[in-house]
Amino acid sequence: MRIGGGDLPTITVDPRNEGVVYSCSTVFWRTEDGGLTWTAVRGAPGGDDYQKTWINPNDPNIILLVADQGGVVSGNRGESWSNWYTQPTAAMYHVTADNAFPYRLCGGQQDSGSACVDSRGMDGEITFHDWHPVNIEEYGMAAPDPKNPDMVYGGKVTVYNRVTAQRATVGPPVPGRGEVSGPPPRAVRTQPIIWSPKDPNVLFYGTSGVWKTTDHAHSWTAISGDLTRQTWDVPANAGKYASTVTPSALGTVTAIAPSPLDVNVLWAGTGDGLIQVTTDGGKKWTNVTPPEIKAWTSIFNMDAGHFDTKTAYAAANTLRLDDMNPHLWRTHDGGKTWTEINNGIAPGAVTNSIREDPR
Repeated sequence: MRIGGGDLPTITVDPRNEGVVYSCSTVFWRTEDGGLTWTAVRGAPGGDDYQKTWINPNDPNIILLVADQGGVVSGNRGESWSNWYTQPTAAMYHVTADNAFPYRLCGGQQDSGSACVDSRGMDGEITFHDWHPVNIEEYGMAAPDPKNPDMVYGGKVTVYNRVTAQRATVGPPVPGRGEVSGPPPRAVRTQPIIWSPKDPNVLFYGTSGVWKTTDHAHSWTAISGDLTRQTWDVPANAGKYASTVTPSALGTVTAIAPSPLDVNVLWAGTGDGLIQVTTDGGKKWTNVTPPEIKAWTSIFNMDAGHFDTKTAYAAANTLRLDDMNPHLWRTHDGGKTWTEINNGIAPGAVTNSIREDPR
């Protein structure tokens, strides 16, 4: 059974018959004999990477099935299904609001391109007519131009003009080709791209380091070298595979947090567990990682303080260390010391995001 898109299969048992089991993968499967034989209930076309199933405990003929494109419902045990437009749902990555009126929420959608969604429908409700693709790769972040929300940057990097429906690739040049210098061009599925909240002309983008453009991506300047770990200790949960692992520079920048108070203050977190900060626009970077954060931790999201330049927050995801607990960090002294601020959050679920109230 193939698993696509990085999604894990889930098993759901019919609440009225323990021999009937449903399995989600790139095909939605059902067994009626406790797993001896399986039959495909739903597959492509019509969505892929099925993830969750809910069966009505009072009527097992009613099934809710969730995939990357949203949710569909069957009232006859999977013989027929509602369409995707019953409700506006989808598996979205990072979401960014633009400055249009009404404002729009934009982001990459898992296995289904991207979308900017109007925050208010003109027909009394928000429907699929208010969803519009903006040509960002399926898992990319969106960065609408704060001065012209019809120009949507995103991915690695593209720009989409909502007026002309044209798309262009405008990412930074690849180091090592020609006279270009900069951090190694390592990238994973979702790379951070964000406008400075202090200067609406400055756009930041991350690979293994940080890039900056001030002319709408016509040219880019590398403002860091490689900000990731160059080597690391193999974690204990690698188990018997530890001897096959060769520590090397493999990470990327996964979070960029520009200060809303000073355009020269910028925080960066990496997918291999480092936190770096610059206070001079990238001339010098300082590794301010708390010693408790280990390699294979992913700094999933950071937020720079809205009230002073020495405050920052970080959400550290420790899923790859078999640690399914939240790890949220805060500094008030520019990263010299950090405090873990998880009190009141239930254990058992990793955390991916943290934001400071801007007011």
